[in-house]
Amino acid sequence: ITLRTVDIPKIAAVVQLEFDSLDKMARAVPLIVDCGASACELMGRDLIQIARDAFVQYHDILNPNSEASLLVEFNGQKVDEIKTKIETMILAVGELCYDRKIVYDPEIQKRLFKCRKDAVPLLSRRKGPKQPIPFIEDVSVDNRKLAEYLAGLQKIGEKYSVDMVYYGHAGDGEIHVRPYLDLSDPADLKKMTEIAEEVFTLALSLGGS
Repeated sequence: ITLRTVDIPKIAAVVQLEFDSLDKMARAVPLIVDCGASACELMGRDLIQIARDAFVQYHDILNPNSEASLLVEFNGQKVDEIKTKIETMILAVGELCYDRKIVYDPEIQKRLFKCRKDAVPLLSRRKGPKQPIPFIEDVSVDNRKLAEYLAGLQKIGEKYSVDMVYYGHAGDGEIHVRPYLDLSDPADLKKMTEIAEEVFTLALSLGGS
């Protein structure tokens, strides 16, 4: 077995981008990736709110007014190298995002990624029989097709009157989507099958898997 290794980057910076719509976020993702981002992670509105409700310590880093937030990581061997990448990315994204924050402090960077990780297990804390069910969450499309994919998902959600949680690896075109369904309700079980079929058909039509 031959393994290829890469140098561990000496410096990292995280840019926290805030969006007022999933569409603007999705259109920004390929621009961000093209600027050399090493990570591009999504927290949708529901996940942001869940994290804020559960963890007071994250109030200062999570914007309750955002429809979507991206945690974008850049790394390299020199500060100037990273700053150039960030400046290029900010110009590319332009007014698609309404707010941004650049974080060089490693401890704050850890907090940002930890709050996303901490929030996911809390998704099922929503009261009531309808819970976010993971049955279409590992679908993946090319990040340049992400806006089309999310628009299709939203139409499917509207068609079946189902709310959905969005989060995941936006830079890789892999969005974890969990529709809110009551699996004790036969009607919702039928919806689950039909939603899955439509989502998979949508993904395949966009060249995804």
